[in-house]
Amino acid sequence: MPYLVDTQVAKFIRLIESKYLCTDTELRPVDIARKVQYLTLDVISTIAFGAGVAAAHADDCSAARVASPKKSSQSDMDQNKITKPDMLGSFVAHGLSQRDAEAESLVQIVAGSDTTATTLRIALLLLTTSPKTYTTLASEIDRAISQSRISSPVTDAEARALPYLQACIKECFRFWPPITGIMPRICPREAMVCEVFGGDAEVFSPGRWLERREFSQDESNGEREAERVNVNRMERTVELVFGQGKWGCLGKPISLLEINKVLVELLRRFDFAILNPAHPMDTFNYGVSMQKKFVYEDITADVCSSAESLGGCGLGGHIFISI
Repeated sequence: MPYLVDTQVAKFIRLIESKYLCTDTELRPVDIARKVQYLTLDVISTIAFGAGVAAAHADDCSAARVASPKKSSQSDMDQNKITKPDMLGSFVAHGLSQRDAEAESLVQIVAGSDTTATTLRIALLLLTTSPKTYTTLASEIDRAISQSRISSPVTDAEARALPYLQACIKECFRFWPPITGIMPRICPREAMVCEVFGGDAEVFSPGRWLERREFSQDESNGEREAERVNVNRMERTVELVFGQGKWGCLGKPISLLEINKVLVELLRRFDFAILNPAHPMDTFNYGVSMQKKFVYEDITADVCSSAESLGGCGLGGHIFISI
């Protein structure tokens, strides 16, 4: 699984490097909302069907729109059953009917691409509009590289060991959940539905997720434990964005794997800025939050630490991105 994601992330990075790095004399705006969708579409189609739609490679997703399976009947499917080591192959091997397999395939594409793409867009938007947060996260990644604590491409375990990165991801889920059209819930009367995240819940602040490493002598062990309990409570609350129990999102590990890898690989290479700060993007909601026209600017690009791992990365440049 990580290898499949790494392959598609590499294609995504190459797309940006080859077409959207600006120079001192040429501005190359890029709609990052659309490009991120290409990436997540490539990842989920590879996992689901064994072959990606190559949207990032082609810088176009029309292949995904026009591609459709050959019309066949249930009897054809039974007589010519072909199972492959992908999710659709697993459905067939476990006896799903043609109709059910078709329905599940559609759900995979929508649920597996749009939600992750939204989280990445929102993460980039919130980071680039919060300079202190942006520089703190970039510094954490740069420091990890200099100390050889992350490889190229970064592994999921290495990314999870970066506390500020994880705080930023959790805060993005809290601040702007990617999906709202989940099953309705009924809360008991005594349920607490507010004040979980403190009095500044309307502020994007990844620091709320970090336990203090140092305490004054006047603070007791009980106060330290209370802080840990509070962070744990916030984590359990924000986890609800993925649902719980039998309604829990089965694609959660894949989504987090993509988010961890993409944010590190982008921020280790590029410095981003929004092209139109007054109106950074259009956003709308169909149960799943969607964004378009997110134009971004990558002011500078660092030399990548391993050109071979992600297909080469050049020596720098500028990127304007529209989110």
